Amino acid sequence: MTTQSMATNSVARFYGDWIEPAFQFVGGIIKSLSRGERVMLAAVLFAGGVGAFGTHDFFAESRGWLVGWFAAACIEATYLGSAGIAVKLPGQIWLSRALAGIGALGSMFFNVLVSLRERLPGLFGMHLVNGKMVEGGAITWPTNDQLIVYGSMSLVEGVIIPLIALLGALLLHSMASHRLLDADAKEAQIQNRKDAKPFGCPFCPAAFDSAPKLYGHGPQCEGYKNSELPIDERKAIIRKAVDDAKQRILEG
Repeated sequence: MTTQSMATNSVARFYGDWIEPAFQFVGGIIKSLSRGERVMLAAVLFAGGVGAFGTHDFFAESRGWLVGWFAAACIEATYLGSAGIAVKLPGQIWLSRALAGIGALGSMFFNVLVSLRERLPGLFGMHLVNGKMVEGGAITWPTNDQLIVYGSMSLVEGVIIPLIALLGALLLHSMASHRLLDADAKEAQIQNRKDAKPFGCPFCPAAFDSAPKLYGHGPQCEGYKNSELPIDERKAIIRKAVDDAKQRILEG
């Protein structure tokens, strides 16, 4: 096997094991959402991207561009994962919310610092040397007016967008989790109705928990056998009883 074919196989395996399942996961989430929820998911995606870009700038300055993009991807994945995941257990609910909250707080912190560094470079020991900002100089503390004006601008700029992403992700997460809980409750209700033997024979007091049992009971039922109705009508009555019971199971 040549080096090129080995590389091609590795790329194919990586795509099949990671990329394709990720697209299927995201596609499944999008299909399950209403139109309004899709708009909210887009808002989370874009708002999270803004916060993630600030996180990238913060880490790229000191750790390099690769670490910066890893940090940005982590923030974005945290938002989207929290928005799309559905959990039932209270511990899982709080853990998912905590992860989204930590991601949002980190994004806010990094964005505020990046904004402050641009507006008040002296606060970070950055000074203009030959037309270029360099680090390592003495820290220059801003005046009260500068701190109020630039600090408040940086605070609002750094907090608002990540906060939107956080609240949007929590809203979608809550809706997804409630859909899962509602589905479990519906399934439990259906099971309870089945346990109550809803398939009653229209020719006698007998009742059963499944349609096949009622169908099997029909030919043996004395009321069924002694009925003066034609056989086709008796079978139709049994089918109608089964359909009605199934409807009651589903709708309550």
